Amino acid sequence: MFKLVAMALIGMQAVDSFLTMWAINTQGAIEANPLMASIAHTWMSPLVKIVPAIIVVALLALPAVQNNRKFRLASIAGMVAGVAFLALVTCLNVGELL
Repeated sequence: MFKLVAMALIGMQAVDSFLTMWAINTQGAIEANPLMASIAHTWMSPLVKIVPAIIVVALLALPAVQNNRKFRLASIAGMVAGVAFLALVTCLNVGELL
């Protein structure tokens, strides 16, 4: 279960990053996040979004977290919440582009 949710979180970060970059570069969209606005159209954007997601998943995969039932459930719940949020954001962004 952990691996599936972890891959979904990293995948949704990638989808969000590349969809945003595509929308800005080809559709004339504007990045609403002021912290990302200056790099959202560049290849730096995927690095800024995907690499931290990989680091978080790697930290949550540490034996100290996974061997404790409460921490394992909390880490999975947090990642599921992140995936749900990114799925909602992606759906809303695609809806605006249509």
